[in-house]
Amino acid sequence: MNIYLVEGTVRGYDTYDRFICTAPDEGAARRMHPNGWLYFFDGRGWYSESNDHIRRIGDGYVRDWNNDINDIRVTLLGQDTTDAGQRIILASYNAG
Repeated sequence: MNIYLVEGTVRGYDTYDRFICTAPDEGAARRMHPNGWLYFFDGRGWYSESNDHIRRIGDGYVRDWNNDINDIRVTLLGQDTTDAGQRIILASYNAG
């Protein structure tokens, strides 16, 4: 797995502005939501997955992170040698 810094453009209170994650490639990192395990982006909107059940988040848009993954900047930081899988390591959240 690679280690990435993922930076969004959404600003304001109750939003994420960046996170560090492990992912197999840049595309997978770009489709992750900063809260990690709950959301993923499939090109049409954000979805949540839990207990083998996938559902669309409301209208598919989130208020706390980018809804256009092309506006997200992804920077490769290094390699993860722990084999812990894809995950969020650290996220920056601007509480209001």
